[in-house]
This record gives sequence, structure tokens and C-alpha cells, in this order.
Amino acid sequence: MKSRKFIATTIHEYLNEQEMLNENIEFVLDKESEENDAIINDYGIRDLSKIHQDIIKFSKEALDTFKEKVPIWNDVKVIFVNKIGDMALGRFRSGTSLSIPIVLMSEKDILSATKEYNIPLWVAVETTIFHELGHAICELERKIFGYKFLEYGIEEDWVEDLAYQLHEYGDIPHDLETFIQEYKKQL
Repeated sequence: MKSRKFIATTIHEYLNEQEMLNENIEFVLDKESEENDAIINDYGIRDLSKIHQDIIKFSKEALDTFKEKVPIWNDVKVIFVNKIGDMALGRFRSGTSLSIPIVLMSEKDILSATKEYNIPLWVAVETTIFHELGHAICELERKIFGYKFLEYGIEEDWVEDLAYQLHEYGDIPHDLETFIQEYKKQL
């Protein structure tokens, strides 16, 4: 009798986990991919079921906003890792802008930053995602056009400005609008 209950519980837990993964596909990499292995080796990937649920919710909302305002990619991945380093809340995974951009995020450092800087959790999550995807945009432009459309001297300043404008006003810079139009002509 105990073994049936154990099997039923195990199957139920497995199905719940699969349902969670299907609902949160933007947070999961193909476990067989080289990128998954590289991220595990470099940072360690956190179990999604152990991530603060509000961070997942706010990440989804930020991705939806970004994809609506900056219609470059259909898919973007946010992967929660053990530690990025140097109190970084997030990091764009270089080399992924031509396919599915990957943003690495540190739950621990996001939660620490909200306390240290006294900012709401949703603001920390949203601005981190916008900032890191700004780096993806810069990489994409360099790879396709060189430095042709985006007007930045220092990339970090440009991505900070993008994150601020998108978060505060729901706007994107004019040079990014031009880049998006030109990029779509390439497709």
C-alpha cells in the first residue's frame, strides 16, 4: 500500500514540475544544449521551483513589456544562476543575440539590492532585464551592421538610459526605433 502511495505522490510531483516548466518556458534551457552545460559550469543554474515566485512573475511581466516595445526577438530566456559575481544582479550571455538572447539573473543579489537601495522588487527585476537586453541589442547591432544606428559612445551608459526610459516612461530611444526598422528589413 505504501509503494502505491509513494508512486502516486512521485507521479503527482513530476506532473506538477512539468506543468511549472511548461508555464515558465522562458526560464528553461534545453538540458542537452551546450549553452546549458556552459552556464552550469560558469555559474550554476538554480532550480526554478526554489526561486522567489514574485521574481518569476515580475520577470515575465518585464519580458512581455520588452517584447512589446522592442519587437526584435520572439523568445528571450532568463536563467537564474547561483552567483554572477561582483554584486551583479544580471548579465547578458554574450554570443546569444543572433538566436535566443539569454539573461542570467541572481535571485540573491536582486533581493539584497532591493534592501540595500530601498527599491521595490519589481523595479529591480524589470530594470535588470531591460538593462541586460540592452547589451543584447548592442551586440546584435555590432554583429549585423557594425556601429551604424545606435548612438552610444559608452555602451553601459546607453543600456542604462534604455532601461531607465523603458521603465520610467515606456519609451525607447529614437536610435533604437531606427535600428529595429532596419533590422526587420534584414529578416
